[in-house]
Amino acid sequence: DSLFVEFPHLSRAQAFEQSYLLVKAINKLYPTPIKLKFEKIYQPSVLESKKRYAGMSYETLEQTQPKFDAKGIETIRRDTCSAVSKMLERSLKLLFRTKDVTRVKQYVQLQCQKIYSHRVNLIDFVFAKEYRGKKSYHPTAPVPALRIALKRLAKNPLSEPNIGERVPFIIGLNLEQPNANLIDCIWTLDKALMINSNFQLNSNYYVRKQILPALDRAFALIGVDVFKWLEDISQTDTITTIEQRRLAIKQQHGFMRRCHLCSKLATTPLCDECRKNSNQSLLTAEIKANELERQHSSLQRICLACSDHMNGWSNCTTGDCPVRYRILKLTQQMIQAQETRTIVNNFCTDQTS
Repeated sequence: DSLFVEFPHLSRAQAFEQSYLLVKAINKLYPTPIKLKFEKIYQPSVLESKKRYAGMSYETLEQTQPKFDAKGIETIRRDTCSAVSKMLERSLKLLFRTKDVTRVKQYVQLQCQKIYSHRVNLIDFVFAKEYRGKKSYHPTAPVPALRIALKRLAKNPLSEPNIGERVPFIIGLNLEQPNANLIDCIWTLDKALMINSNFQLNSNYYVRKQILPALDRAFALIGVDVFKWLEDISQTDTITTIEQRRLAIKQQHGFMRRCHLCSKLATTPLCDECRKNSNQSLLTAEIKANELERQHSSLQRICLACSDHMNGWSNCTTGDCPVRYRILKLTQQMIQAQETRTIVNNFCTDQTS
């Protein structure tokens, strides 16, 4: 087993020297083959609990660049999503290298704003839980892997996941039931990645129930309350789960309309400001649509090299391909941009006639 020894008020070189002396002295007390081995020095480090720690490690005195090393925390665990792992690792590295909590706070707030505004890649928010077989669960157990397996079995008796297989899913908004339980917010990747899907990421769940608790377990040790960092974010970004769901439902059914060009609240497809500057609006719509089409074409060429088909991404079943998620999002944005361009063109035509 491993053992941590603290050397307060010593430099890294002195810590190496004392470690070698300590190991040599202890090994003299025990007969062969019992031997204590020196592994590495952490400077700095965070020790959350037993077998849960992270730090910048040095294995030799000559090593100048430390290596980020973590054990037992979310950066290396498979029971969470990539967004949690990446944000925790990046935050700890910032803290270790700069020793400035303010920079970590700015980074976390920026990432949370991206999540709330849905400017993220869905691949980072996919969970993959192990399926243990239908007989291992109660029929009504709120287990995502079981719920997905039962839906598959209802369509095809041969489509049940294998025992031990990790079943991917993502947490989205339940637009039909605003107060639904979390188990009723489970989305399969196939359903969430459909072009005409009304899937919306449950941002509040990921931020408040996954990302911030993982950060809090590390930063609470230095007296930092990461949950207060959300208070500085715009109130429009940190709406509660129920408000977010109600807003999504209103937008879905057309109760709240936004300008197709600038996304401001409006009672018509174009707001008053965009209608006044019709020529500029037309130019903006054309530039936006052309840029999205260019990006979409570039990603299609990547899919062509992989699947030998320009639209191979639409039939792709790979859950780990980042291009699949990016091209799906671009396709949805491109369809919206084309609709916006048509609306602006029609408005300009009516105005000139």
